[in-house]
Amino acid sequence: MLEVNHVSMTYRRPGKNAILTHALSDVSLTAEAGEFITIIGPSGCGKTTLLYCMAGLNPGYAGSISVDGELVRGPAAGRSIVFQQSCLLPWRTVTRNVGYSLRLLRSGTKREMAERVQAAIDLVGLSGFEGYYPAQLSGGMQQRVNLARALATRPQLLLMDEPFASLDALTKELLQGELLRIMRDERCTTVFITHDIEEAVLLGDRVIVMSPRPGRIVHEYKVPFDRPRDREIAESVEFSDVVRQLRAVMREELERQPAEAEPAGTATGRRA
Repeated sequence: MLEVNHVSMTYRRPGKNAILTHALSDVSLTAEAGEFITIIGPSGCGKTTLLYCMAGLNPGYAGSISVDGELVRGPAAGRSIVFQQSCLLPWRTVTRNVGYSLRLLRSGTKREMAERVQAAIDLVGLSGFEGYYPAQLSGGMQQRVNLARALATRPQLLLMDEPFASLDALTKELLQGELLRIMRDERCTTVFITHDIEEAVLLGDRVIVMSPRPGRIVHEYKVPFDRPRDREIAESVEFSDVVRQLRAVMREELERQPAEAEPAGTATGRRA
């Protein structure tokens, strides 16, 4: 179970008159074990900042984040993150890239690690490409490797930062369908960041809407579609109605925002 309690974060740009950027303000949410949460919002609303806080990559926040009751104080086993870019090591094959996290964690015997790596490769549909290098793979296949590397560690919490944003439309749809299938089998707690409202509704059990200046949660929507589900549901009238409602919420929030960015401030204390 993931618990985010009253998290705020302020960045301070170094200098004589340090400029403050209020990235997050009093953000609270929970995710039950096995739940798939999607977070949407305009650029600059703090989605990625919040995800990095959950991963332990942004330690300078106020408030608390815990996974199964254990406070997040930094990166740790049990939490895996899939970045927007593939972040693969170009000199390693698919197998060695997928197994890299397991080697760092020293998770199991050599044989056990090899079995987990192969199982993850099979799960994302890359059987037969084990000996390929990243430069020999398409962008979609590289993201499959990235996902396999995250799943090989068998995380309690999977964090995904717009993993399909840079892909073409057809590849994106294919990987959305693959992720639905994978999550049907794995059911690990997942937080998925996206700008795409349709993607958020298709994948999520709940959709969290954030608004900028400062970043905060303004709306939560429980997706009314049962699991297992597939991409065919995106063709339904009910799906379009949910997307239309969420788009209206986001448009209303954007209209409330001031035309200019928040004024620069002078730092008077430490980063929140």
